[in-house]
Amino acid sequence: MVCHGAKESLEQDPSSTLNNELRGWKVGDIPAAFAVIVDLQLISDRFQETIPRLLLVSLIALCFGLVIAFMVTYSILRPLKSFVIRLHKMAQKNVSIAEQVSQNSNSLTLSNGNQATHLLKVMEKIKELGTHALENLDKAQLNINSTNQLTDSFQLIIAQSQSTEQAVSDMKNSIKEGSESMVNIMSVLLSVRDSGLLINKILESLNSITQQTKMLATNAAIEAARAGEHGKGFGVVANEVAKLAENSKLATHQISKLISDSAQQGMQIGELADRGGQSLKQLENKFEALSDFVEDLAKSVLLNSDNVIAINDRASKVSELSMSQSKETEDLLFLLQQMDENEHQNKSFTDKTLIEAHQLHEGALHLLGLIKEIEWLISGDENSTKISKNRLDNPSKLERLQLPSNTKNLGG
Repeated sequence: MVCHGAKESLEQDPSSTLNNELRGWKVGDIPAAFAVIVDLQLISDRFQETIPRLLLVSLIALCFGLVIAFMVTYSILRPLKSFVIRLHKMAQKNVSIAEQVSQNSNSLTLSNGNQATHLLKVMEKIKELGTHALENLDKAQLNINSTNQLTDSFQLIIAQSQSTEQAVSDMKNSIKEGSESMVNIMSVLLSVRDSGLLINKILESLNSITQQTKMLATNAAIEAARAGEHGKGFGVVANEVAKLAENSKLATHQISKLISDSAQQGMQIGELADRGGQSLKQLENKFEALSDFVEDLAKSVLLNSDNVIAINDRASKVSELSMSQSKETEDLLFLLQQMDENEHQNKSFTDKTLIEAHQLHEGALHLLGLIKEIEWLISGDENSTKISKNRLDNPSKLERLQLPSNTKNLGG
């Protein structure tokens, strides 16, 4: 039963059955061991039967693999050849482009050299213009200082003229007031003279009255003497009236003399006042002319001052323009210096570009040779290898590019 069970298990799955049997071993279990041996024998027979099948399958797989390898190789080589052809064309274009870049770099180097020369000439001209602009600025500054001093002088003259004009005007007003005072004095003196004349008339009337009073007193004394004892008192009164009339006459005479002297002195004062008034009138006329002259002088000074101020403004504008021109010249010079620096940088960059173009050309030639070798490796054509070697040994016009001496120095 054990053998029969082992055989059935081996037919189903020999390896799993053997493992199960090995797990079920026990010490002294001989039937189980015998069953295992039988299973191993069956496995060996079954393996020997399988070997021819395995050889056949391996041979079929090898043939199939060779076919697939041939197909894969063929499918890879065709695109690879096409890719190499395109790469060859691209390499030739790179060589042509490298030649053009080199030629353009040479032209650019020459152009940069000419531009640098012209730029240096322009910088020298700009420096000369800057020097002239600075000289003009210094001259303009001197002119401004001179006009400022002249303006200050004119301002001082204007102030003095205004002060003089004010003083002359004040003096003219004072003289005018003095002349008016003289006129008033003359009027007062005339009034005093008229009053003196009136007083003289009054005194003459008083003198006439005193004479009449004296005559009446004399007549009264005569009548009193005729009356005798009865007219004695009346005679005394008449005598006193006569004395009073005499005293009145003396006083009237003195007053008349004083008034006459005063009137004479007043006439003299009036004449002096009249002369003073005429002198003041002449002086007033002269001060009027002087005031007009000072006023005209002040107007002329003001006009000249305005002209000087206008000149000063123009000089200031010229100075500002000169300063602006100097600043613009400095800015332009700075810009040209930057352009010169950029020109040097461009020249250095152009030289480096020329070196890189030469290196690119050499790399393109080397790449072209490698592509030729790849073509030979793909196609097995020896002629392409010979052509590539001859191309590298004997360069064509494209390969015979030469760098300028300065570029070679930079490259070295």
